[in-house]
Amino acid sequence: MPRRQLVEQLERQRQRPLILVSAPAGFGKSTLLSAWLEASDWPSAWLSLDEQDSDLVTFVTYFIAAIQMRFPDVGQETLALLNAPALPPLPVLTASLNNELARVDQPFILVLDDYHVIHEPAIHTLIAELLRHPPRALHLAMATRRDPPLPLSELRARAKMTEIRSPDLRFSSEECQAFLQRMLDVDVDQKTATALAESTEGWAAGLRLVALSLPNIGRVGDGSELVLAQQANANNLFVMDYLVSEVLTQQPPEIQEFVLKTSILNRMCGPLCEAVMGLIEPGRANASIAVSTGRGQRQLERIQNANLFVIPMARDEQGQWYRYHHLFHEFLQRHLKHSCSRDEIGDLHRRAGEWLAQHGLIEDALHHLIAAGDYAHAVRLVDQHRHALMNDEQWHRLERWIGLFPRDVVEQRPEFLLTEAWIARSNARWLDMPAKIEQAERLVTQLTAQSSQPAGAALLGLQGELDCLHSYQYLVADDPSPSLFHAQRALGTTPLEWWSARLLARLNLAGGLHYSGDDKRALATMYEGMTEQSLQNHDYQSRLLVSAALVHVACADLDGLLHAAGQALALSEKHDRPETMCWAHYLSGEAHYWRNELSDAEGHVASVVAHRYLANAQCVVQSACVLALTFQAQGRSDKAREIADLAVDFTLEINHPYQLSVARAFQAELAVRQGRLADAQRYLAHYEVPAVASAFLYNASTTVAKILVAANSTESRATAAGQLSKLVVRAEAINEPRAKMEALALQALLFDGQGDRVGALASLSQAVTLAQPSRFIRLFADFGPQMGNLLKDVHASGIAMGFVEQILAAIGQAKSVAASVRRDGLIEQLTDRELEVLGLLAQRLSDKEIAERLIISAGTVKRHTHNIYEKLDVGSRRDAVAKAESLGLLGQQAEDQLSR
Repeated sequence: MPRRQLVEQLERQRQRPLILVSAPAGFGKSTLLSAWLEASDWPSAWLSLDEQDSDLVTFVTYFIAAIQMRFPDVGQETLALLNAPALPPLPVLTASLNNELARVDQPFILVLDDYHVIHEPAIHTLIAELLRHPPRALHLAMATRRDPPLPLSELRARAKMTEIRSPDLRFSSEECQAFLQRMLDVDVDQKTATALAESTEGWAAGLRLVALSLPNIGRVGDGSELVLAQQANANNLFVMDYLVSEVLTQQPPEIQEFVLKTSILNRMCGPLCEAVMGLIEPGRANASIAVSTGRGQRQLERIQNANLFVIPMARDEQGQWYRYHHLFHEFLQRHLKHSCSRDEIGDLHRRAGEWLAQHGLIEDALHHLIAAGDYAHAVRLVDQHRHALMNDEQWHRLERWIGLFPRDVVEQRPEFLLTEAWIARSNARWLDMPAKIEQAERLVTQLTAQSSQPAGAALLGLQGELDCLHSYQYLVADDPSPSLFHAQRALGTTPLEWWSARLLARLNLAGGLHYSGDDKRALATMYEGMTEQSLQNHDYQSRLLVSAALVHVACADLDGLLHAAGQALALSEKHDRPETMCWAHYLSGEAHYWRNELSDAEGHVASVVAHRYLANAQCVVQSACVLALTFQAQGRSDKAREIADLAVDFTLEINHPYQLSVARAFQAELAVRQGRLADAQRYLAHYEVPAVASAFLYNASTTVAKILVAANSTESRATAAGQLSKLVVRAEAINEPRAKMEALALQALLFDGQGDRVGALASLSQAVTLAQPSRFIRLFADFGPQMGNLLKDVHASGIAMGFVEQILAAIGQAKSVAASVRRDGLIEQLTDRELEVLGLLAQRLSDKEIAERLIISAGTVKRHTHNIYEKLDVGSRRDAVAKAESLGLLGQQAEDQLSR
C-alpha cells in the first residue's frame, strides 16, 4: 500500500545525492522506492542487483546500462575503458564515470536495489567517490538490508543523505488496519489490527503473509487471526516458513510447481520460465530457438495478481523480467532442496542455462550450467565464444569466465589452458605460458590418439593455436627456423574466423622471414592477409595494418611504416577502435621522431599518453618514451623527465611488472642523456635490464652500453666494447638494421673516446649508410656534439652528404641545412616538415590533400600552416607563398628534397 508520508519525505529531500533505505528483509524497501518513483516527475532508472553483480566490471556495465535507458549517450567513454586491454585503475574509472555523469543536465534518480549483495570493495570505493563529489544530476537511491561501507557519517553531517530505516517502515496499527482491509476486502477491527501490528512489529512481509494465510486458517473475526498474530514474529524463520507454506498451499498445484521450479532463477521472464518448466525445449547449440507459447508470461502475471511476492523489473527484447521477493525466494529454494532430487534440480539449471545461452546471456548461462554440473556443455559454451572475445581482446572477461570453473576442470581442458596462455601473453606474463602450453599439448595429443577418425575441425583448431603460440615462443627466443615451421602450419589449420590467432601466426611468419633476411617476403606475408575474403572486417584489417607497420619498423623502412600506420589510423578512427588507433598513433610518432619531425611526433604520441588507459600497456610505455625524447630534443628536459616518471607511475597503477621494468630502464636512459650519470648508474645497481623487441623505438639493450660509455673509465669502456660487439653480431644474425646502426653509432663514440679515430669513422660510416635510405636523423642527433664532430669527417669523405647535413642541422652544427627567415636582423628557422608543407601550399593543395601526401592528419597540417604564418609574419596562404618566393624558400625546399 502507498506510504504517503514516506513518499512525501523522499520527494521533499530528493535533491540529496543519496537516499538510503536500510532495513531487514520484508520491510517494503523496494515497494516504497517504486511508489516514490511513480509519484515523482523526475526520470528514473532501476538496477536490481544479485550476487553475480559483485564484480567491478559487471557492476559498472549494468550501472551504465540502467542510466542509458534514460540517457543513451552517457557512459560511452567509461565503457571503452572497461573494454580496454587491461582494466584501468579504479580512480581512472571513477573519474571517467563522474565526468560523464556531470554532463547530464536533467536531474534523475537511480535505484540500486539489494545493494547488500555487493561485497567487492572496489565497488564500494567507486560509489563512495561518486558521493564525495556527486554529479549534480545523479541522485542515488539505495535499498539494502544493512548499511553499506560508505562514508555515511560524513554524508549525514553535510545533509547529503536522506535515511529511511526500519522504524520508519514499520506499519502503525492504523496502517495495518487499512492494509488488511484492502488485502482481505473485509472490515478488520482495530483490536485485531493492533494485535497484528504489535506481534509483527509492523513488518510488512509478515503482515502480508498473515493476510494471505488467514483465508486458509479461518475467517476474520473468529479469533484465528489473533492466534496467528501471537505466533507471527518477524525474526522467527520457522514461523516465516510456516506462513509461506500456508500461503503456497492455497495456490493451485500448477502454480505451486511453477514457483518452486523457477526459484532457481535470480531473474526470470516468461519464455525462460517455460524452458525451465519443460514447457518448451530450449534446443541445443545448432537447433533453432524455440518459440514461446506465452504460457510462462501468463503464469507470472497470475502470480503477481495473486500477490505472491513477484516483483516486475525491466523489459527488453526477451519480454518483461521479474524476480521473487527475497524472503519468498529463499523459502522456495529451501523447499526445492527438500522436494526435488539433486538430479532434478540440476536438470532445471541445465534447461535454464541452455535458454540463456541461446539468448546471448552467456555469463548467466555459465552459472546455471556449472550449478547443474554440466561442465561439458559449459566448456563448449566458452569455446564457442572465446575466439570472438579474443578477437576483441576481451581478456579480462575470458579470465572471469574461466574462473567460474573448478580448477581441476580447467586443467583437463586444452581450450581453457590455451586461453590462459593467450591471456598470459597479453599481460606479458611470459613465464606462465610454457607450462600451460605444454599441458594443453599433452591433452591434445591424448585426444588425437583416442580418436579413431582423422582429426576434426576442433582438434585441428587447437593444434593451430598450439602452433601459433609455439611460433611466438621461438620468435621471442631469436630462433626463426622452428618459428617459421609452426607459423606456416598454424595458418594452414587455424579457422579464418579465429582471426586474432591467424594474425599472430602471420606476424610470426613475417618475423621469422625477416630474421632470416627475407624482408620482401616478410612484408608480402603481411599484406597477403588483406586478400583473405572471409576476413574483410575493419577490426582485422586495421590490426593487420598495425602488424604490417611493425614489420616495416623491423626492416628499418620508415616510408612503409608511415604508410601502413596512416592507413591503420584512418580505419580505426572511422570505426572508433581506440586501441588500434593508439598503436597507429604510436607507430606514426616513432617514424616522425626518427626523421626529426618533432612536432608531428609529439602530436601522435601525446594522444596515446593522454588516452593511456584505452591502450595496450606496451604501446603506452613506448609512446611515453617517444614523447619524453621529443621533449628532450626540444630542450624541454624537465618535461621529458615528467613523462618518464609518468610511464613508471602508469605501470605501477595497472600492475604490469614487465612494462614497469621497461619504464625504469628508460628513466636511466633519459638520465644519461641529461648528464645525470649518478642516477643512471644507480639504476644499474638496483635493476635488471629488460629485453625489448627491436621493433620498438626504445630498446633497453643499449641503455647499459650508453651508461658505460658515459662513465668513460678504463673498466667501463672495456665492458661497453664487449657489449657493443655482441649487439652488432646479434643484430646482423637476426637482420635488425635499426639495432645494428644504433650499436655502430655507440661504437663510434666509444672508439673516438679511446683515441681510435679511424675505427670510429669506420663504424659511423657504416651506420650512416644503413640509416640514410629512411633518414634516421635522431638516431645520431641524440648523441649531441661529439657525434656532430665525427659526422663532419664522414661528410668530408663524401658519404651520404645530404643526409649527414640534415643530422648536423638537427644537432645545431650546420648553418644552411634548414631554410631560414630573416626578420629585423634575426633568424627564425622553418623546420624540414614546414618546408614540405610550404611547397605543397604553393601547389595549391588542400589541407586534406597535403595530409594524404605527407601521411599525417589534417589537424597536423593546420598546425604546421599556423607555424609557417607566424614565422613568415603573414595571415594567408597566398601571402605565405608570395613571401616564401621572395625569400627564395621554395627553391631551397626543392634543393633539400633533391639532396635527400
